[in-house]
Amino acid sequence: MVGAILSVLLTDSVYGWITLHGSYHPGELLDGGWMLYYLLWGAAALHPSMATISQAAAPRMKLTSVRLAGIAIAALIAPAIMVVKALTGGNSDDLVVGGTAVVLFTLVHRANDGSRARPDGCGGRERTMRRAGGALVAATTHAEIVTAAAGCGRCAGGRRSPATRA
Repeated sequence: MVGAILSVLLTDSVYGWITLHGSYHPGELLDGGWMLYYLLWGAAALHPSMATISQAAAPRMKLTSVRLAGIAIAALIAPAIMVVKALTGGNSDDLVVGGTAVVLFTLVHRANDGSRARPDGCGGRERTMRRAGGALVAATTHAEIVTAAAGCGRCAGGRRSPATRA
């Protein structure tokens, strides 16, 4: 893939330079660069490793408080600049936009902390809902549909679905 990208980058660059000087004629050697791009791109698609590209990789990193603080600092630099600029005689719109960005970031951060702190955090519930939804979509008989719907009902809040009440 890198070879294909480099090939098209080089070919397009040379094509641009030649076009500026008015000496490009279709069918010259330069067209081979685009052909090489398509050939290499196709070879990359046929590589045996492409069979595993859709498989999920094991998570390597955890979101620690230090990483979260780094993300927060990076995300809040622009809004903080806008707020400081507005407070030092700038546009009042900057204060509103910057302040709103800070408030929204804080709310999202608090929601994330809340879901990680609960023992029944959203991650487990989301996985369960995804499995139950997949079972519901894949169901072909009435019994499978009722069973999958009951699983969805339990995921949604521990209540049984109306179809399973007897």
